[in-house]
Amino acid sequence: MPTLTLFGHDLSGTTAQRPTNVEISQPYFDTDLGQLMVWNGTAWQAAADASDSVVDSITGNDATLDIAGKAGTAATGGAGGAVPIAGGVGGTHTTGTGGAGGLVTASGGVGGAASAAAGIGGAGGASTASGGAGGASTHASAGNGGAGGATTNSGGAGGATTIGSGGAGGARVGSGGAGGAASAAAGIGGAGGSNTMNGGAGGAASHASGGNAGAGGAVANAGGAGGAATGTGAAAGGVGGAWTAGGGAGGTAAGTSAAGAGGDATLTSGAGGAKTGTGAAAGGAGGSLIITGGVGGATASSGANAGGAGGAITVTAGAGGAASAGTGAGGAGAANSLIGGAGGNSAGGAAGVGGAIAITGGASGTGTAAAGGAVAITGGAANATDGAGGSITLVGGAPNGTGARGTVTATGLIAKSASAAAITTTRVLTAADSGGVFSVDKGSAYAITLPTPAQGLRFKFLVLDTGANIVTISDGSAHLNGIVSVNSVGTVMTGTTLSLASGGALGDWVEFEGIDATHYLVTGACLNAADITIA
Repeated sequence: MPTLTLFGHDLSGTTAQRPTNVEISQPYFDTDLGQLMVWNGTAWQAAADASDSVVDSITGNDATLDIAGKAGTAATGGAGGAVPIAGGVGGTHTTGTGGAGGLVTASGGVGGAASAAAGIGGAGGASTASGGAGGASTHASAGNGGAGGATTNSGGAGGATTIGSGGAGGARVGSGGAGGAASAAAGIGGAGGSNTMNGGAGGAASHASGGNAGAGGAVANAGGAGGAATGTGAAAGGVGGAWTAGGGAGGTAAGTSAAGAGGDATLTSGAGGAKTGTGAAAGGAGGSLIITGGVGGATASSGANAGGAGGAITVTAGAGGAASAGTGAGGAGAANSLIGGAGGNSAGGAAGVGGAIAITGGASGTGTAAAGGAVAITGGAANATDGAGGSITLVGGAPNGTGARGTVTATGLIAKSASAAAITTTRVLTAADSGGVFSVDKGSAYAITLPTPAQGLRFKFLVLDTGANIVTISDGSAHLNGIVSVNSVGTVMTGTTLSLASGGALGDWVEFEGIDATHYLVTGACLNAADITIA
C-alpha cells in the first residue's frame, strides 16, 4: 500500500522517519508509539485523545462566550441537545471516606477594582440563567406541555474599591422556564419551572475616606402567574404558582440513633447597621418583615360579580410526630409564638421600649354597612378521650423592681360561659363556666357547686322562677363574704353556703367573684330579707 503524503511529507511512519521543515499543525502517525503527533512549529507533540481530553478553562474570543446544545430536529420534534455541566464525581475509597463531589459554580464576573482617587469599582457582572421552556403540546390529543426547567444561581459580588463606593452586587436575573403552551381541547399547560436564588453580596468599602459599602443584591421571587384562559368557553385561568420555602427534611435513621431534626426555615429582615463612630447618629433601624396575603382580584363588569376574596395568611407550628406502634406517646405539637422585638440595652441612657404586638381584624370595605374582620383566638380542641381543651391566658408583662405590671385592656369585651345559661337541676360548674350569667329555676330543690375559688373567676345567678324550693350555692369549703342589698339596704353576709329561699322575688340576683384560693366575694340584691342568706 502506498504511504499517504501531505505537501510532500509522509503522514505516517516510524519515529526516526518523522519529517522535518513541515507546516504548523502537520499531522503524523508514529507507528512505533501508536500515537498521532502534531508539529507545533518547533517540535512534535502528541495530539490529545478526544476520549480523555481535559480543559482547565474556556475563554471567549470576544465579549461573550456562548455554549448551546444542538437544536432538535424540526421534522420529528426532536429534543434539543443537552448541555450538562457537572462537578466531578467524588473518588471511591475502599476503606475510608469517599471524596466529595466537585463543586459547580456559575457567577457574574467580579467588578473591576478602582484604585484612582475617585474611581468607582466596576459593577459585578449580571448572571442570567433561565430554565428551558417546556415543550409545547399542539396535537389534538390530551398531551401535556413539558415542565419548565429549574434554575439556580446568584448575582456576582460587587467589585471592591479602595477609594470610592463598592460596586453594587450584580443583579440576579432569571426565572424558571415558562410552562409549555397546550392548544388542544384537553391539554394542560406545562407547569412553570421552579426558581431558587440569592441576591449578590454587596462590595466591601475599606478606605478611610468614607465610601459606602455596596448594598446586597435584592431577591425578588414570586410564584409564576397562572396562565390566561383567552377562549370564550368556561375554562378557568391557571392557578398562580405557589411560593414555598422550607428547611430540609431530617435524615432517617434505621438503627437505635434518633432521626435527624428537620432543618429550620427562617425569614429574617436585615439587621440595622451598627454605629461605631463617636457622633450622635443612631444605629440603623432593623428592616421590617412584611407578610401580606394576596389582594383579591378586582371586577370591572357592570353585573353583580363580587371582587375576589383577599388571600389568607396561615402560620402553623409543626404537628407532633405520630407514634403508630407500641405504647409511646405522640410527639407534642410545636408552640407558635408572636414576640415583639426586645428593646435595646443602654449603658447610661434610657433602655429601648420593647416592640408591641398588634393583632387587628381587617377593616371593612367602603360602601353599605359591613362589619370589620373579627379576631378569633381559640384554645386547641381536645381530640383525645376526656382530654381538656387548651387554655388561653392573657397576662400583662412582668415588672422589674418597683415597676408596675403591664395591663391587659379589653374594649367591648363580652364574657360568656361555654355552657348553657339555664339551671334547672343539680349542677357542678367549672372554671370554663366563668363569665356566665345563669338563670335559676326553683321548680325543685337542688345544689349548685362552684369550682375552687381562684382570682378572676366570676359567676352570676338570676332568679327567674319563684317556686317553693330552696336552691343552694357553694363549693363546700370556701368562705363567702360580701354585701347583699336587701330592699335597697346593704346587709353584710358571711359563711360557706348561700341559699336562694323558697319563693323569693323575680329579679333577685347574686354574683360570686374569686379572690384567692379560699374566698369568694359575694354581691347581690333581693326584695325580701330572707330571699338570699349565707350561713
